[in-house]
Amino acid sequence: MQDITGKRVVLKPWSVEGPEFAERVRALVARGRREPLFYGDVLAVPPETLANVLREAIKGGQAHFYSIHDRKTGGEIGSVRLTYSPEKFSRAGLPSHEIGVEVAAGSRRSGYGADAVHALMTHFETRGVGAFLCRTHAENPAAVKLVKRLGFKEHPVRDFVMRAGRRIPLRVFRRN
Repeated sequence: MQDITGKRVVLKPWSVEGPEFAERVRALVARGRREPLFYGDVLAVPPETLANVLREAIKGGQAHFYSIHDRKTGGEIGSVRLTYSPEKFSRAGLPSHEIGVEVAAGSRRSGYGADAVHALMTHFETRGVGAFLCRTHAENPAAVKLVKRLGFKEHPVRDFVMRAGRRIPLRVFRRN
């Protein structure tokens, strides 16, 4: 897999080989436990199990994970992913390609997330992906603003994630 370049970011594909992959997955889980608005059902399974599931999904082409790097400094500032799960929302007529993005706290509200998502969508549109799905926490106005700015439209379907026994509502958006 190749790097993807945006205006301000470079997306570098995750390698599933070596200890770095397991460390990235552990960091995702740790971040999910720290940040209440972090989207991820990554907390439902142990990090080792999640690493195995993601490794197989990446190898099989159902998931593409990239680290986000600042184009000027080269520093890593987050991650972005595209996952393919045809069964997830197919009954609602929603796309099967879902985008997720996480940007480190110190780099938020600087356009990095928007640039990373735009670069990822552009890359996969040239490879035949015509529609994308994005879900955000209902109470995360920054995420809602980001997906709307990127041309996503809200869909009436509602979704949720379970967090510490609590049902957290999600808003669903599509772009095609």
